[in-house]
Amino acid sequence: MIIGRDCYLENCFVGPYSSVSDKVTLIDTDIDHSVILQGAKVVNIHQRVVDSLIGQRACLGVAERRPKALRFMVGDDCQVELMAAV
Repeated sequence: MIIGRDCYLENCFVGPYSSVSDKVTLIDTDIDHSVILQGAKVVNIHQRVVDSLIGQRACLGVAERRPKALRFMVGDDCQVELMAAV
C-alpha cells in the first residue's frame, strides 16, 4: 500500500496492493487492490471498491442507493455518479 502527499482520508480503508497518488480525497470509502491517481475524489462509496483504476481528477460518489458490487475503469477528468436501477 502506498499513499501519496497532501491526501485527505476520512473514515476509509485502504487495503493491500493499493496505491493512492498525491492530493487524493477518500471519504467513507473502502478500496482494495486499486490505483487512485492524482487529484481524484472518492466519497461515500459504501461498497468496497476493488480491482479498479480511478483516473486523475476523477470524482466518484453515489446518488440515493448503491449497487452490491462496483468495478471502475475511469479516465482522467471524468465524473461518475452511481444510481441504482429502479
